[in-house]
Amino acid sequence: MTGIMMLLPLIAGNPLISGEMEKSSTLPASLSRWQAEWSNPSADNRPLQIVHSGYRNPATLENMRYYKDQCGLGGIVCNVGPKDYLLNEAEWQRFAGAVRAAREAGLRVWIYDEDGYPSPEAGGVVLRGHPELESQALVYDPEAAEPFAIRPAYEYTHACNNYAAARRYPNPLDPAATQRFLQVTHQAYRDRLGAELFSQIEAFFTDEPSMMAVNIGQIPESVRKNVRIDDPLDPHVKPLPMVSWSADLPEQYEKRYGENLLAVRKSLFTGDSPEDQRVRRQFWSLIGELDAERYYGAIQTWCRNVGSSMPTLAQVQAASDQKQGPLRLAASGHTLHEENILAHVPLDGNKLQALARFDLPGLDMLNSDPRACGWGAWKAAAFPCSAALLTGKRFVMTEVSDFSQLMAEKPQPVTLEMMQATTAWQAAWGVTEMTLYYGISKRGDEAAEATHKKYCEFVGRLNAILREAAPVRPVLLYYPVTDLQSDYRPAAEPISIAAQPKRLQNIVGSFDRLGQLLVTSQIPFVLVDDSFLKQGKITGEKLEIAKSLFDALIVPNNVQLLPDVQQKVDEFVQSGGKVIRETSDSLISSHRELEKRLEAAQLQFARFAPGSEWLTLGRFHRDHCEIFLLLNTGVNPYRGTFHMPLLQGKTCVVLDPASGGMVVAEHQNVTSIPVSLEANQTQLVCIF
Repeated sequence: MTGIMMLLPLIAGNPLISGEMEKSSTLPASLSRWQAEWSNPSADNRPLQIVHSGYRNPATLENMRYYKDQCGLGGIVCNVGPKDYLLNEAEWQRFAGAVRAAREAGLRVWIYDEDGYPSPEAGGVVLRGHPELESQALVYDPEAAEPFAIRPAYEYTHACNNYAAARRYPNPLDPAATQRFLQVTHQAYRDRLGAELFSQIEAFFTDEPSMMAVNIGQIPESVRKNVRIDDPLDPHVKPLPMVSWSADLPEQYEKRYGENLLAVRKSLFTGDSPEDQRVRRQFWSLIGELDAERYYGAIQTWCRNVGSSMPTLAQVQAASDQKQGPLRLAASGHTLHEENILAHVPLDGNKLQALARFDLPGLDMLNSDPRACGWGAWKAAAFPCSAALLTGKRFVMTEVSDFSQLMAEKPQPVTLEMMQATTAWQAAWGVTEMTLYYGISKRGDEAAEATHKKYCEFVGRLNAILREAAPVRPVLLYYPVTDLQSDYRPAAEPISIAAQPKRLQNIVGSFDRLGQLLVTSQIPFVLVDDSFLKQGKITGEKLEIAKSLFDALIVPNNVQLLPDVQQKVDEFVQSGGKVIRETSDSLISSHRELEKRLEAAQLQFARFAPGSEWLTLGRFHRDHCEIFLLLNTGVNPYRGTFHMPLLQGKTCVVLDPASGGMVVAEHQNVTSIPVSLEANQTQLVCIF
């Protein structure tokens, strides 16, 4: 290991080889093929700037080249201007000119499908003249003579409590509402751009849709008082427990379960019996499936039917369902409140199943403090990245910004190094498409464009190596959505775990703790629910889902697996697979306890010595090469050793995406290497 020990310290604080690579003759053949893209990343691998309608004006070819040449961007995410949204001819002409100029400049183009957020309001156009399409809620008032009522899901919901506008919301459970949204938005973009220009659109981005009927809490009063009120709130509407509703829900429930939903609807709000739990589980499972099909699935189907000749995504990622043919126009976006799994039930029914209907599932990363990424934000990345992997997809998008820093009491834009580390943390999970709300504004003493360009080059280099690599995440963490559905109790107050049954509190606490321990122990994992578990195929001692292989399943405390799921788990164990179940008598409450349980199950993983909770590890496979992303999100440098007990490589190559440099240690059997990482520094370690 002498060669690596001599060379690696160069990475700690200085550019490697002044950004130059070793001569191709010294590189493994696979890496030689990646060299051109690493040296000068193409637009495919660079970030897209979210500009909405605020692109440089006028939208000339010269101004669009500014984004590419001076800022280093690969594309833009845009939409028609907000003035008379979707109805202003001048705004449509301006938008079409911007798309044409962007494509001439060599920029990728995505379309953002909303005026503000959340989708699918279309700036209020969907409900204009169609009040029957508004989102509905079944509410429960035990003090009323008639305790049940159906009313619009508006007051006390995210529709009237967000950073964009208080505006009534269409019902994603109503197919007619989604079809009208597609007509006034997606179809309008196609018609206005024309076949040739529209064929060059890469994706549609939908932002934070939900089933709406839940109080998720107030945004800060300092912000709320300045939010635009498009639809006045009725102060006489009483806050009540609520669940999402659609006119045909009783019919769908009876068709699915052979039971009368109205006769048992009280169980949706109260009751501790097994029968109450069964009703709740059936109800939330059903409307989760309807939401996934009638909103996300409808958009995905429209995109696949309309298609695009844009080759970028189509060539790299074939549609997982071969019946649909190759992916041509991607349905993308992210959902609401990924971080709180309790909220997944009323917002989505099942977060994984909703995200699975995206061609390009995504997340919203509002905080660019890498230390926050390493701790509190893991679920935001875990859910979309898991949905992609479990459905055989590679691409995952992020809407990344320094929103939290800018909204602080003393706003401070983040540094370039913090931006890079935040991005690398997401890349370690499997995120590939970076869409940016980072402003192109002066940061420190350096010119705005130069800083942005350095960031974009960093992203491009990461993607040059990782975008076509397959994530390797050998552990499954069970997502206890069935238990959440069974025990979730709606409340009039903002959603709170403290108001839920004790069993549910234990399950959520166990899931959150286990995930955090896996993250801070640098053990790559994937979230899995009942549906995906049942689809798994036993392959030797591993469980195979969508061509990914898993060695182990970890099940949180108090979870009650359904019989058919338990049968699959038993088959996995009988084949030699490893299952670790947390129980009240055997809690996994520390890194040491997790390590002991993994050792007892004879599971080995790459690891750092000494360990550190501030390190991040991503593992990938490409062209017979094992690739590790190493990141230090801490404020102090890290010096230690990285052990890879499962690998015996001939050549180790260490790449620095910030500088573009590379160090090669030739013809050595590699099982461990010394590591030197400064605060917020990223390295890619390739073992050939």
